Amino acid sequence: MSNTFTLPHTPMNSGKGKTPVADAYEQIQAALAAYQGLLAAELGSEADSYELACASVVMGRENVGIAFSVKDHSVYVLVSDDGRPDLSYLPTWLLDMARWLTESLRTFVVPDQGSEFTYWGDSERGRFIAYRFKMADSPERIVPAGTEPK
Repeated sequence: MSNTFTLPHTPMNSGKGKTPVADAYEQIQAALAAYQGLLAAELGSEADSYELACASVVMGRENVGIAFSVKDHSVYVLVSDDGRPDLSYLPTWLLDMARWLTESLRTFVVPDQGSEFTYWGDSERGRFIAYRFKMADSPERIVPAGTEPK
């Protein structure tokens, strides 16, 4: 009895000689660059106090930007405009996102905006919605879930 190994018929990469992980890494790096540009354009010098992360999937949306400032006790969630919730569902969506942020950032987070959308962007980066949240407690630092040292 001989064991044979066969390659799957469908390619497991993008066709550019890269793996799916390399493709995902490139997408996240591009998203982070866009989000960094948005922060700088909208917040000016205050953008320097924000740390930026990109979550691959949050509440059904891909490549979500999360900018947080421990100094200012604030969090912005940046999402592509094409994935916005219905305006009547926005308050519930904000509470769900605040719960996700609370679990992920390990600090109590609450919505800090009205029931309307705030758009950030330009023709180069596209149009994004910036959702604003407040950290209700005052953490000295943030250690996102899953990244704590062992």
